[in-house]
Amino acid sequence: MSSDLLSAMAPTLIFDSREEYFPSTIDYYLANSDAIYTDGHTIDHLAVIDIPSLPPTCTIQMRNEPDTAHCRFGFNTPVDMDKIPYYTHQVEDATNCAWKLTYFVFFPSQGPDYLCGCIPWWTSTTSNLHSVELTVDKDSKKLRRICLDGEETDLKTVELFGGHAMIYCNLYTHTLSLVPQYSFCGYHDEKGRILRPKFLESIDPLILATLSKLVE
Repeated sequence: MSSDLLSAMAPTLIFDSREEYFPSTIDYYLANSDAIYTDGHTIDHLAVIDIPSLPPTCTIQMRNEPDTAHCRFGFNTPVDMDKIPYYTHQVEDATNCAWKLTYFVFFPSQGPDYLCGCIPWWTSTTSNLHSVELTVDKDSKKLRRICLDGEETDLKTVELFGGHAMIYCNLYTHTLSLVPQYSFCGYHDEKGRILRPKFLESIDPLILATLSKLVE
């Protein structure tokens, strides 16, 4: 599998200028979170390797401490906020002579977003995973198909930025789309923060699927 192809096709994410919660590395999130069991006992300082062994009834919750308050931004240094970490999965579709490239992005959202700067918007309080799946022709390297969070979208609406698909991350929900969506404030700022990949790290999608069921 070629990491060059993953890098060449990695999407660019565009955020609303009012966005407060950005993607994080999973390792950083887990290190600042506790696994909470139904009987009340907890395990802290988690790692990705711990995730498959946690029971389905367990939840993972970020610690709300003064020294981890910045976790809502995803990183502990401002410079990291200029780029996005992608967790990737690449599969060959030999029958159709194509590659399926999946880019997962993880949000460690902590605390409410604020609608119009004053009304709490509670749907963003939980951690969440979002994905972009690209089907790329093996010979021409041209994009054949694009799915956002599992839903196929119209290739005709794809905008390119330096050869990379531009994906809009919508305010309050972090849902992904190929065009900017209207927020409840009545408008969406198309000239918000643009994030390019920080790194591309291969990860088992089963681990990500398990994590998405456990986060709170």
